[in-house]
Amino acid sequence: MNTIIYARVSTDEQAKGFSLDYQIEVMNKFCDMKGFNIIKTFKEDESAKDFGGRPEWTNLRAYIDANRSEVDLVLVQKWDRYSRDIYTALGMLEEFRLKGVQVNSVEQWLDMEIPESKMMLSLYLSQGEVERHKISARVKDGNYKALSSGYYINKAPYGYKNIKIHDNKPSLKIIEEKAGFIKEAFQRVSTGVESAEYVLNSLKKRGFKMSKSNFLRTLRKVVYTGKIIVPAYKKDEETIVQGHHEAIIDMETYQKVQSVLNGKRWNGIIPSHRNELFPLRNYLICECCGGKMTASSSKGRNNKKHHYYHCRNKCRIRRDEVHSMFSSLLTSLTFNDEIINLYRTIFEDVVKKEKRQNLGKIDNLKKDIDNLYSQIENIEDRLANNDIKVETFNKIVERYEKDLRNKKTELSVLKKDNTPIKNYLNNALSLVNNLNHLYEASSYEDKRAIIGVIFPEKITISKTECRTTNVNTVVELLCSIDGEFRENKNGTNSEKSDLSRSVLEAGLEPARPKEHRILSPACLPIPPLEHLFY
Repeated sequence: MNTIIYARVSTDEQAKGFSLDYQIEVMNKFCDMKGFNIIKTFKEDESAKDFGGRPEWTNLRAYIDANRSEVDLVLVQKWDRYSRDIYTALGMLEEFRLKGVQVNSVEQWLDMEIPESKMMLSLYLSQGEVERHKISARVKDGNYKALSSGYYINKAPYGYKNIKIHDNKPSLKIIEEKAGFIKEAFQRVSTGVESAEYVLNSLKKRGFKMSKSNFLRTLRKVVYTGKIIVPAYKKDEETIVQGHHEAIIDMETYQKVQSVLNGKRWNGIIPSHRNELFPLRNYLICECCGGKMTASSSKGRNNKKHHYYHCRNKCRIRRDEVHSMFSSLLTSLTFNDEIINLYRTIFEDVVKKEKRQNLGKIDNLKKDIDNLYSQIENIEDRLANNDIKVETFNKIVERYEKDLRNKKTELSVLKKDNTPIKNYLNNALSLVNNLNHLYEASSYEDKRAIIGVIFPEKITISKTECRTTNVNTVVELLCSIDGEFRENKNGTNSEKSDLSRSVLEAGLEPARPKEHRILSPACLPIPPLEHLFY
């Protein structure tokens, strides 16, 4: 019989001393004794869970298809070397039978012409499958126990490397040069000022290498806080335990990042193509054709560069002329002192009310935290008295500690919200009284942010002027003439109330057209004002 020899061990089996050479030696002797002609030998170092994950088995099948008339037998040492999955194994046997090829085992030889042999074949294959399930269960149990004990068993995430600690247990060690990128990424994204994509592109310029999708997954990994996720297993729910590795970031920063990624973020304008020559790019509409205007530079005959804003219909205006017209537009926004003072008073009232509410929240959070500590102490006493099992204790404490972390984070945020609102507001209002100088002194990013704050709609540009049909609601109120608020001196309270509602509803946050995203710096708390005006 023309025979193909197939030897297989898994990676784990190879590490434990199983030998492909031993299997081949046994099968060679068997073929010599039987007078079989060995025409090909295949060696495999893969699991027997399925055939699809075995490259050498794929090559074996291709060889049979190409040389079907020359192959009579595929020989293995034992049936568990062939497969440990009875269903796929029987299907593969039938496939080979139809090609005139038999599969058999040296140590468990079966006469396939005898019907009862199929019963023995099923028994042999079932034994292999049962053993595979036992091995798999042992591995899963071991992994679950390792993770539950705080040992990191997977490939190290960026910023760490895999190491062995006491008793040869798996853990992680920080790689300082890479961990620096991770720490900076979490801190910058946590502020809500920069988008994750903008932070990623900024870090890449300094040597950080990671795809956008992987970066977003990285920002979700709790492992950087020194903790490990233990997935749900059997009847146990998913939990988070303290790991044996050192944290790169603190839990408060991690949770702030999750809030930002979940949508509670600053909607700033981060242009996809940065060009500091054209801060107005994508904010302009051509008066002639109504098309959106972009910008570019070109060289003249003397190789001197000329800069233009232009639309697709070849309407174009020199950059300096556009900037001059936009400067005039900003200069035309003059603020009414009486309205500014009224706005300041109303805004301070709103913030005082907010702070009073925060003080109440702080008191409630402190009570909740004290209560959680008491509950943890009670459950520790119950464990000490053997009233509950260790597994139950761990699950309950993990739930309490998760609540505790969330409440501590919330408390920390509320305590830090001690913004000197009066100083911020006075400085901000004095600055916006001179918008043109503020705009000219700002960075490229802040220039675009200022445009987005003041003009909720795009700006129409012609050869002679910049104009807009709409400005931010609050800016419009601050620019209102005295007469609009002096029609009824006896109605001061009502008018103040109406303006208060306008402030509360609009804030400094403009409407959000589909064309771009808008910065909203006056949404409480106040610190974004500092980002914009300093």
